[in-house]
Amino acid sequence: MAQIFSFIIITYNRPEETVDVIDNILFHVNEVSGITKEIIVINNDSDVDYKLVRDYIEKLPEDRRQQVRYHLADDNLGVPKGRNLGIRMAKGETMLFIDDDAVFIEKDVIEKTIDIFQRFESTDNVKIIAFREQNYYSKKYFISTKNKERQSLKEFLTTYYIGCGHVIKKEVIDKVGYYIESFQYANEEYDLAYKTLDAGFRIFYTSEVTVLHKKSPKGRASNLMMAKWQYENKMIIAYKYLPVFYVFTHWIMWSIYFFYHSKGNIWVWLKSTWSLPKKMRIHPRKVISKDTIRYFKKVKGRLTY
Repeated sequence: MAQIFSFIIITYNRPEETVDVIDNILFHVNEVSGITKEIIVINNDSDVDYKLVRDYIEKLPEDRRQQVRYHLADDNLGVPKGRNLGIRMAKGETMLFIDDDAVFIEKDVIEKTIDIFQRFESTDNVKIIAFREQNYYSKKYFISTKNKERQSLKEFLTTYYIGCGHVIKKEVIDKVGYYIESFQYANEEYDLAYKTLDAGFRIFYTSEVTVLHKKSPKGRASNLMMAKWQYENKMIIAYKYLPVFYVFTHWIMWSIYFFYHSKGNIWVWLKSTWSLPKKMRIHPRKVISKDTIRYFKKVKGRLTY
């Protein structure tokens, strides 16, 4: 029986871009003997018509059409809930997530994913792979580390991954649970990363697979809302998983981040800060172990912010 690789796409208000990424997976990413591609497209109750996507799928050859499952959600689930729905629908034990405004540059995405798991799954318990992201316009790379020395490395163990393009083994979800559903957007990957690392699984970054991110403005929130979500969600994650000292350093650093990106909107910061204790209380606090903190330090991970 063929192994299934599940590609999961969450889309909102980007029909043209969604056609591009489906086409990229079907006809650009290599077919691999013994492996079947499965593409799950979750439309997060978009405000625009997705007839273009439906027509594209309908006109595919029968064998290709059978590889694509398109689902229209009843309402906008947000990114975490949308991903969770995709996970529940996925038949594969290996799930590759890519944004609806991105495409793979390399053709051998599946081969390289298999190779990494074969090399590091048994020795380092690697269960999540972080791909390299490249901005379509600026050509700048986004790499899953803030350490400048490690950014020059081809591959390394790390502490987080970029949501635009990554791979998760389904056994991670079975062990630690789904994406955090109280978030609408931003930093849900950090929440899952903390749970994953504390369970003894590891995250591996590779520059061998690059996701070209078009950063479409369609379907995106305002800069102010993005800054608000970043600040609040980072604080909730720090509260859930980190010792008190790091919660305090997060508050300082992410407040600075908020003021910079919101152009000093102190009123929204005050309202967000006032609401944080209530939002934190609904998330049980489970501080990561000393072993996990040692792992963070060993791989030059970021704990203070």
